[in-house]
Amino acid sequence: MLWQVLQGVEYLHSQWVIHRDLKPSNILVTSENALGGGGMVKIADFGLARIFQAPLRPLHDNGVVVTIWYRAPELLLGARHYTPALDVWAVGCIFAELTALRPLFQGDEVRRSGAPFQKDQLMRICELLGAPTEEIWPTL
Repeated sequence: MLWQVLQGVEYLHSQWVIHRDLKPSNILVTSENALGGGGMVKIADFGLARIFQAPLRPLHDNGVVVTIWYRAPELLLGARHYTPALDVWAVGCIFAELTALRPLFQGDEVRRSGAPFQKDQLMRICELLGAPTEEIWPTL
């Protein structure tokens, strides 16, 4: 199943599409695949998906994207020019949740319109992964 999620996300990115809201409820599994084996993964809910291009243009056109528990740190810090890396972060969070059977970064969201900065969510990430340094995040 995890391999199929990665293949689906790789295909989206090869078509210059960022999903922007990957989370477990947007990963669907059919009862069996065409070869009669286990279920086939389908990525759903493309309501926030956008085309990206080089050079990157702002994609922050309709409010904050990605459900908070799967939101990449750059989005929590208010980035407006972002890459497919935010989908990769979300996939990592989904994989961890499947392994641990609970969300990896279960922070509390400040529900304010247009509020990308989410202190509690950033604290959850730093508690588990450590605070970013110039060495591991040179553009900080």
